[in-house]
Amino acid sequence: MAVGLVSVAPIYLNGLLALLCVFILPGLIFVRAFDIPNFPQRMLVIISSSLATNYFLVVLIATLHLNPLETYRSVVLVLATALASLTVMDFLGRKAAPWMRHDGAVVLKSDFRWLALSLALVCLAYFNIWKRGVPNIFLEGDVSISWNTWASIWAHGLFPTGSYGYPQLIPTLWAVSYIFTGSVEHYFAYYIYIVLIIVPLVLTSAYLGRTGWLPALLPLVTFVWFVAEIQDPWLRATLPAGFPDWTAAVCGFCGLVLFINNDPGKLFDREKITTALASLCLILLAAATKPIYGLFALAVLLRLCLDAAALLSGRERRRFLAAAIGLFAAFAAAYLVMYWHLTVRSLPGDPVSDLGERLRRSVRLFNGNFTLPFRILACVGIALSPFLPRIRWLTLPLLLGTCLWAAAASYDMRNLFGVLLIGAFIPLFAASRKMDISPAENAGSGWRVPDAAVAALLAVFAVGSTFTLALDDTHLNARFNSEQFGIGAGADFNTRVDQLLGRGCVLLTGADYIYTISTFAKYLPQLEYFDASLPLPEPVTKKFDELHGCTGIMYPPALSLASVVEYVKAESEQRQYVTAAESRGWVLLTSPP
Repeated sequence: MAVGLVSVAPIYLNGLLALLCVFILPGLIFVRAFDIPNFPQRMLVIISSSLATNYFLVVLIATLHLNPLETYRSVVLVLATALASLTVMDFLGRKAAPWMRHDGAVVLKSDFRWLALSLALVCLAYFNIWKRGVPNIFLEGDVSISWNTWASIWAHGLFPTGSYGYPQLIPTLWAVSYIFTGSVEHYFAYYIYIVLIIVPLVLTSAYLGRTGWLPALLPLVTFVWFVAEIQDPWLRATLPAGFPDWTAAVCGFCGLVLFINNDPGKLFDREKITTALASLCLILLAAATKPIYGLFALAVLLRLCLDAAALLSGRERRRFLAAAIGLFAAFAAAYLVMYWHLTVRSLPGDPVSDLGERLRRSVRLFNGNFTLPFRILACVGIALSPFLPRIRWLTLPLLLGTCLWAAAASYDMRNLFGVLLIGAFIPLFAASRKMDISPAENAGSGWRVPDAAVAALLAVFAVGSTFTLALDDTHLNARFNSEQFGIGAGADFNTRVDQLLGRGCVLLTGADYIYTISTFAKYLPQLEYFDASLPLPEPVTKKFDELHGCTGIMYPPALSLASVVEYVKAESEQRQYVTAAESRGWVLLTSPP
């Protein structure tokens, strides 16, 4: 049995605890120090602070060479004890310390309406996710080969030194699920991804719903329209596949929407201060996933500091500046620590070397993925940004982000998601400002709900949404292995590969997904990888040529260079290979049994 957070508990229970720790537990303690009666706003603070806490803690564990499991056991014990003590004191009517007395928030009728409506619209936009199925695993590709591999390294308390400088928020959060469960099953890491692309949108809409129906509806319409617009099948498939680009786009978009709507005017009160810091934290979470959002984080930080300098005074100003700058500095420091441990400190280069061709490709991608109305809307938004109050602070990040993408990362559209979302939102927001929007509901007509009650409700929801995973460890592991065998060339093909490796054969493989299947982990010394789209490296061919006994080659003929095909043909004739399996464009050649 896997040794998880609770050693006697099954993987499923420890996985549930991981979800609660990633999204709720640290934030429940943190938010007690602040009087935040607005329910959607309070939940945004709880979730964003929990995400940031887990991110910093995983980085700290690797930095100080701590034991991940024992560290999390200690942290969870302390947090759970503190939360239980505060809950009991509230129940008995006793007063906690002054800085821990603020419990609960006021829920309005409009909150229920917008939570339900926004959840329905977001789930509609995510139709392809439900079509694929939840819970699920990470398939072949970047998510499994890179991001999830980095997560498993973090789970062992180590830095992924080969991560090329990519920010590591998502791998560190996924690592928490692996630390808690003590296993390699993807299910709870995938659930973390699902929550990250749903909850910020839902809570942002519910929060804006208190100001009127139009501010709450505009971000939802923009996002649903954006998802529906994407034409490229591969790009559409990145959403159900779990690509972190979507979490960055959602967090960054929600943070920027809150920033735009949260103009303090002449009154920078407590609610606006809280929203300002929550918006900055969401944008920083996006920047800790994809570096392009760091441009927006810096611009928003500068605007917030100017707001504080102009509208706050004395201690209140100093506290806000310390919080905003400290939050930015903490994320920057975490990235610098990770960057310091890298062995490769540059992102992979674009395969197209000519700048002119890259720019032309970016235009083709943009035109090919979105309809003319959406393209016009996004471009008009960027063009309008310098002329709109507050939004003008986003002009430089929008332009720089677009130019950097076109010049260096236009191999697909993922790095432009956030720019397109906010660009499309700006004209809609500007038009809505011309309309007379009254507050949706009086704050006095709500119900005060304790934090513990919300946590209990979320725990019940977590159980209900994951009940299909409520299996013993043996059956859960068997389910995971079965689903993993279905990726790549398919279950039958991968079974033949397993049989070949089980015989002790050495496999020259052009499939990197093989390395992500946990069943094959014990065969790593028998695997030799090559990229079929590139010439075979001489050290690889020399090593393989010197092998005797049982061997095999796995390659995709249609995607291979002519030189690779010729080498495979020569080896097949010399070693008298037989075709053991063919599936989905892959061929497995092996020595005779």
